[in-house]
Amino acid sequence: MWLAAIISEAEACIAMKLAKLKPELTFLMIFVMAAISGAQDFFWRNQSARLPWRNVEPRPEPQRVQIKQPNANLTVKVDRDGTIAIFNKNKIRLLRFGLPGRPILMWRDAGQPIVSFGQFSFPSHTPLSANFKKASEKTSDFLNNLAGLLWILDDGEQYLTIVHSATCQYAFINLPGGRDMELRFHPDHLELCERGYVDGDSNAWALSWNELLPVLQALATPPPQQPQGSAFVPYSQ
Repeated sequence: MWLAAIISEAEACIAMKLAKLKPELTFLMIFVMAAISGAQDFFWRNQSARLPWRNVEPRPEPQRVQIKQPNANLTVKVDRDGTIAIFNKNKIRLLRFGLPGRPILMWRDAGQPIVSFGQFSFPSHTPLSANFKKASEKTSDFLNNLAGLLWILDDGEQYLTIVHSATCQYAFINLPGGRDMELRFHPDHLELCERGYVDGDSNAWALSWNELLPVLQALATPPPQQPQGSAFVPYSQ
């Protein structure tokens, strides 16, 4: 949101200067500005998932599930500005993308809080990447299926970002509203509520894990591999 405000101010300044330009230059500048405006249609707006959040009475979070991390040979680097990169054990970067805002709260796996920036080890094989069908049918203790996921709330407070480093996939979920929110991980649902809530009235929304399955399935699916180049054709078609 703060970035959008800066862009709007910049566009207003440019528009004021356009009036002083010659007509032929004005047409050229309008064409350039149209291209810039199209580039500012940030990709998370088109890629985000709109899920049926429902208002609920907030519940205390149960004891957090501590998940062991075998094969934690991937590194996820989260910068303060919202840039995320995933590296393999040979320090080769596998993925780089940006959050809608700056990270303020992060959890890993089934709700273990971690600091909002830094470098974190994640496994290259998870229940979701190994067998999504089996994981999706295991509903009695679904929280164990969330091993290897990174959950992020940023200062824009419009999206929840989920990163699955084992498949180099990520997803944006539209948030229903609220300010200064946090996630709570329950055995049957994910809850979004006001941070630090104890007693009294509070805004809270929930999604069942079943409602999140389409997003988790997309995260479990590796992206298609690009064809390899060769010495004579270094860049594949």
